[in-house]
Amino acid sequence: MTPQEQELVNFISQAIESKSLIRFWYENTTTAHKDWRVAEPYLIGKFPKKFLQLSAWSVPTMEQLYNGQKESWKAYILRNISHVQILEQKFQQRSDYDPTGNGMARLSVLSRSEFVPWCCNENIYVTKAQRNQL
Repeated sequence: MTPQEQELVNFISQAIESKSLIRFWYENTTTAHKDWRVAEPYLIGKFPKKFLQLSAWSVPTMEQLYNGQKESWKAYILRNISHVQILEQKFQQRSDYDPTGNGMARLSVLSRSEFVPWCCNENIYVTKAQRNQL
């Protein structure tokens, strides 16, 4: 995990814990499409041999709706996310949310108290179990 990814995990975890919407800049490297996204963050994890990803419910803006985007489950590659803002707007957990149903190894649905500093760098946090594996 890169330092940038660790910082994002730490920051987005706060939004997951508080069930707050987030806004972020996303650069889709597959389609070369770049724009602001608003989403309900649910978990951060990783499929085997894949990149760290944010699993979230996409909440398109009016302009994005007009351009054909729809509300739906999305997986955002963490390294393509920047300028994350935690919004004041809260969300209720979706009834179709299944944290075990997509095969992603969960990295973050933990409370802030479950993270501990990694080694000598107090700005990088991991879970106690992750630190014990290092």
